[in-house]
Amino acid sequence: SLAVSESNLRMATAAQHANEAIPIFARIERVAELQKCLLARETIERGLGDLQAARRTLQCVMQNSERQGNLDVNRVAVKKLALLEFAMGRFDRAAERNAEALEASRHLGNLTSEARDSINLAETLFECGRPAEADILFSTVISQPSAQVEPDTREVARALLSMVLLESDDPDSLSIASLIEDALVQIRRRGRRHSMLLALSCELARSARFSLLGSIDSVWKEFQDSAHSSEIPPPADIHAQALLAYAISLLSRGRVEEAKLHVSSAVDLTTKADLPSWSARAEAVCAT
Repeated sequence: SLAVSESNLRMATAAQHANEAIPIFARIERVAELQKCLLARETIERGLGDLQAARRTLQCVMQNSERQGNLDVNRVAVKKLALLEFAMGRFDRAAERNAEALEASRHLGNLTSEARDSINLAETLFECGRPAEADILFSTVISQPSAQVEPDTREVARALLSMVLLESDDPDSLSIASLIEDALVQIRRRGRRHSMLLALSCELARSARFSLLGSIDSVWKEFQDSAHSSEIPPPADIHAQALLAYAISLLSRGRVEEAKLHVSSAVDLTTKADLPSWSARAEAVCAT
C-alpha cells in the first residue's frame, strides 16, 4: 500500500542518517552513541526485511559491548538476535538466545526486564514444542507482584498463555476465555496498539477454535480498526494468526471465496516476511 511504501521510504532515510553518524561516533570513540545508532539501524533493517543486515549489525553491537563490559547493552543485542532467529523459524537458536538474555537480566537484577525476557523465552519454547515449560514461565510472570512486572507485560503473558492452552490436547475453554478477557480489559484501558493486536488475534483464534461465530465478526472488525490506526503494519505473525483464524470461521459458515482471500493474504504476508512456520500454517489452511 501507499502508506507502507511511505513508511519504508522514511525508514530508508533514517537508515542513511544512522549510517552517516556511525563512523563519526566510532572515530571519536563515543561508544554509547555508537551503540544507540547501531541498535536503531538494526531496527530499521529488520523493519525493511533485511534480516541478514540486521544480524551483522547486532553482531557488531555485541562485539562492542563485550569489549566495553556492558552487560545491559549486550543483553539487548542478544534479545534482538533472538527475535531474528524466531522470525526465521530457528526456534531452538532463538530459545538459546532468549535464555541468555534472561540470565543477563537476572544477573543485573532488572526485574521488569526479567519478566519481559521470560515471556520471550516462553513463546520460543512453545514454538519448540515445549508447552509445559512455556506454561510455567507465563504463569510465573502473571503471578508476580505488580512492582516486578509492567502491566502490559502481564497482559501479554495472559494472551500468549491462552494460545498454549488452546493448542493442548484437551483445551479448557473457560480458562482460555478468562485469560483473554482479563487481558483485553486491561489492554483496552491502556490502548497499547501492539498488545491490542496480539490479544485480539488470540481472541480470533479462540473464537475460531470453539466456533464462537456470533462474536467473531465484531472481533475481526476491532482487529482491523486497530491495525489501520497506524501507518505501521501489524507484526506479520500476529496479522497471520488473525487472518487464518477469521478464514477458518468463514469456511465454517460456507463463505469459501472470502476465506480463500484471507488465506491468500496470509500466505503472501508470511512469505514476504520470511516466516516459515506461519507460511506452513497458512498452506495447511489453504489445503482444507
